[in-house]
Amino acid sequence: MSTDRTRVYVDGFNLYYGAFRDGTFGAYKWLNLVGFCQDIPPKGHRIDMVRYFTARVKPRGTDPGAPARQATYIQALRTLPEISIHMGTFSTHPKIRPVTDQAAHCQPAVEVIITEEKGSDVNLATYLLLDAFDDTFDTAVVISDDSDLLEPIKVVKERFDRRIVVIRIRTNRGSVFKNVADAVYDANRSRYYSQSQLPATLTSPSGKVINRPSGW
Repeated sequence: MSTDRTRVYVDGFNLYYGAFRDGTFGAYKWLNLVGFCQDIPPKGHRIDMVRYFTARVKPRGTDPGAPARQATYIQALRTLPEISIHMGTFSTHPKIRPVTDQAAHCQPAVEVIITEEKGSDVNLATYLLLDAFDDTFDTAVVISDDSDLLEPIKVVKERFDRRIVVIRIRTNRGSVFKNVADAVYDANRSRYYSQSQLPATLTSPSGKVINRPSGW
């Protein structure tokens, strides 16, 4: 077993939309992030921390139970000693968008509600740089295909001479990392998700029983 010190940085928003909402692994949202990170390459590393960057979702008319399910999942993750959770925010606001199936010269517009996550990518980049500065890892594993993370990854690689591994959620994105990272892997196998599920019932350190939400 390698003694290579490894820290993992998970872009939760990117993981959710790439694997669960828009991907083929929606049945596996009750994901054990530590097991997931240990199962996909690179293997043989000593993972001492998994930093998970996300934001509290807001209730929507189509899915009012989403905030409660997410809160339960975060409680479940907190039972894992390796997990460190970092919260950003969601911003919801109206925006005018064109109706794209109309002819360009008579294209009407409609008002839609846009929900954007704020802070998670910046938080991930910040902690990646801080941990490199504090010399807490030899290898950083970044789980994201967001190209906005390219620059902080380059800095950690070039300035601090650390090994960088990128795990892409969507194989059609994140190709820019191949020119910078030491390795790029794709998390597109169902066994990575199916074999890394949390138990249906967990107990928090305070003794609270946490049950997997129905429908997950």
